[in-house]
Amino acid sequence: MAQDMQVFLFGDQTYDLVPDLRQLLRCNTKPILSAFLEQSHYVIRAQSATWLSPEEQQRSRSSNLAHLLQKYSDGDLNPAFQVALHSLTQLACFINHYEEPGRPYPSPGRKYVVGLCTGALAAAAISSSSSLSELLPAAVHTVQVALRLGLLANDMKDRIETPTQESPREWSAAFFDMTEAAAVSALVEFDSVTPVPCKLRPWIGATSSKAITISGPPSVLRRLIKGRALGQYKSRTLPIFLPSHTPQLFSIQDVEKVLEATNPVTWSRYNAKLPVLSGATGKSDWGGSFVSLLHRAVRECLMEPVRWDGVSDSVTKIARSLEVKCVAVTPVGTNLEHSMSSSLKDITKVQIEPLKSSDSPLFDTVPVGKAKLAIVGMSGRFPEAPTPEAFWDLLRQRP
Repeated sequence: MAQDMQVFLFGDQTYDLVPDLRQLLRCNTKPILSAFLEQSHYVIRAQSATWLSPEEQQRSRSSNLAHLLQKYSDGDLNPAFQVALHSLTQLACFINHYEEPGRPYPSPGRKYVVGLCTGALAAAAISSSSSLSELLPAAVHTVQVALRLGLLANDMKDRIETPTQESPREWSAAFFDMTEAAAVSALVEFDSVTPVPCKLRPWIGATSSKAITISGPPSVLRRLIKGRALGQYKSRTLPIFLPSHTPQLFSIQDVEKVLEATNPVTWSRYNAKLPVLSGATGKSDWGGSFVSLLHRAVRECLMEPVRWDGVSDSVTKIARSLEVKCVAVTPVGTNLEHSMSSSLKDITKVQIEPLKSSDSPLFDTVPVGKAKLAIVGMSGRFPEAPTPEAFWDLLRQRP
């Protein structure tokens, strides 16, 4: 069925990036993808050298992106690299898909981009470009911004609470079947019986109809989960290892610090070609610049909670106003596509269209000139047979 509307959905850091990025690193037949991965590794190394301590620089030093990913997978990197690698993976998935022959870059016209948390960074670059060659420099710069964002949040984490080897590291937990009003009430109760300094108080980081995400220092979050105020709700800690989405820790000055290396003049010709829906409000920015979209993305990551219901409602309203017969939802680094599909299915048909590279297996992506060569030889003495061929004939004749 032909789509009338397409929504690109870029998710947050709860998505496991490792399998996707490992697969992308095995593809070396696409020059733009290869250039993006190589240049991104370079800016990650360069940015690390200007921000990290000598000890952390040594720990994060890597010969290539595959080496860096292995260190991340082994838990040898500080959490700032998760932010950079998450944005990098989303952008690489997009480039990999549209570098296939016969797949034109998305053009304006009933196409919308949704960015949740760090997904808003990739959304800014993609919506502000009209081709892969134009996207390449913006995508590399976005990876730099993502790492700066992660490093700033990591500095805040270390000032508030540095975990020991045995202590929990997660800064967020999802509480299921809970309303936002109930979450607010529970946090007020927790604050009244567990006095902590303002910067240590837990906060609401994300809301949806099925769960509320509450964030805070790991030690405080553990007490909250086990306490009376929220003990009745089923909960699950999330793989988020940095503070985010709260003005009690971050300010607009922090946003500006993250974007210090983003020169508006350099990106003056990059303007939004596709509308981007905010993960904090659900509202769209049409015609904004790449720099303004990055500014909004960083501000939302640091200072504003994600409101999934608002995003779903906005997409539903757009689909209803356009009277579309089918909406294609394209998830990029997220598992929320089915949740969006559920919110749309009452008014239109929905197709889930993941990004793909090709239908060929991964081993077909290796160029013939670089394929490994196996030379197999055989020799032996075979009873009752003068040659190997005669020996096989003899075996076939045996019952």
